[in-house]
Amino acid sequence: MSRAETDRQINGRFALSVGPSTLPAPAGWTWMKLTDVARLESGHTPSRQHPEYWDGDIPWIGIKDAREHHGVVIFSTAQTVTQAGIDNSAARVLPEGTVCLSRTASVGYVTVMGRPMATSQDFVNWVCSDALDPRFLQFLILAEGEGILRFGKGSTHTTIYFPEVMAFHVCIPPVNEQRRIVAKLEALLARSRRAKEALDAIPALLEQFRQSVLAAAFRGDLTAKWREQRGLRDEGGDLPTGWRATTVGAVSREIQYGYTAKARSDGQGPRMLRITDIQDRQVNWATVPTCEIAPSEEQKYALSPGDIVFSRTGATTGKSCLIQDCPRAVFASYLIRLRAGEEVVPRLLSQYFQTARYWEQITENLAGNAQPGCNASKLAALSLPLPPVEEQDEMVRAIEERFTAIDRLHAVVEEARGSASAIDSALLAKAFRGELVEQDPNDEPASVLLERIRRERMEGDKPTRSRRNKSAAAG
Repeated sequence: MSRAETDRQINGRFALSVGPSTLPAPAGWTWMKLTDVARLESGHTPSRQHPEYWDGDIPWIGIKDAREHHGVVIFSTAQTVTQAGIDNSAARVLPEGTVCLSRTASVGYVTVMGRPMATSQDFVNWVCSDALDPRFLQFLILAEGEGILRFGKGSTHTTIYFPEVMAFHVCIPPVNEQRRIVAKLEALLARSRRAKEALDAIPALLEQFRQSVLAAAFRGDLTAKWREQRGLRDEGGDLPTGWRATTVGAVSREIQYGYTAKARSDGQGPRMLRITDIQDRQVNWATVPTCEIAPSEEQKYALSPGDIVFSRTGATTGKSCLIQDCPRAVFASYLIRLRAGEEVVPRLLSQYFQTARYWEQITENLAGNAQPGCNASKLAALSLPLPPVEEQDEMVRAIEERFTAIDRLHAVVEEARGSASAIDSALLAKAFRGELVEQDPNDEPASVLLERIRRERMEGDKPTRSRRNKSAAAG
């Protein structure tokens, strides 16, 4: 904290800067040094070598806590320290209302203490005077967003160093206006938060709907009218009329393990599809590396449209992907390739591999403890309800029609989620342009308040008469 203040000048987006800002202040607002209206404090971590310093009754804020309480008030922390930990370190217990900003490791998380706490050295902290509302300062920092990184240094890991922090300038309105802004932002952002929570819940509901569609399809419900129109009446058995119970192996003409090939750096040769290349049942072939493989082996392990590949080991066991358009490619050893026979439409088989019933069987049949997996034999033994080929085409059409509607809904939700975040940013921008609340002409201007604070500080720094007399006597 004894380091010299920087002479750099860096404008922020709205109401924060390093050094005096060149941005105009809204009417009635004033730019000032943050340390003129708030006491700057640092944090510290008591020694981990002393267990008696930890698990006390003093909350201690770390990066994880700030991440979880970003933009709000924090009342509890994952770790606590003892008074001995405070007494034997540079850590300090700071008062309720202290504003904490993460300045290193993960820059930009800002929270406000809801009770006395200490922080790690990853934070800079401000104890606000009566001239600065803590939540106003928190919102002011939030308004900067990722732009706050411009105040830091470091290409790999950004850190905002104390010389820059000591030079922070803020633009603030009268205290009463600060409080009106805080109240307005809290109300609007609370509504936004509720809307985002509702939107966040929708993808899981859509996935449940997707599973409901698949379950209905493989019960025969989606094609019941199709059968009725053809004079096929269901008689209440386990399967609809014309369906039969079979296994994956019985309707497959080939189930094949993959190949271990040497990767190539020159881009020559076929693509080598790996487990990691399959994301959300899709493959981005542009990112799949090429490999070195003999022509005879390439022919054996080549992928074609209509093939279904499975992950057979690890955390992704059972995940599958229907190969549609593909370049010249083979598949790696931790994958299994399935080729459907004439009795089953590959796209329908791929849809079955998304059902809850399929996943129940995969889970039941997982082999291995340290590295769970599913081999070709277990895959072949999985049960499958199979309709006639003609009905399979109708099932695929009915499923994809509903999936298309679900995908459209999902896209709308994602757009709404993005819009909700943009609205928050717009609200903060409006607040710190001085446009969110009306001004009250009866409010004491921030410039007058600042001048009084400076005057009181100067008077407080003057020696008293008794101190001057003592100094003279000592001379």
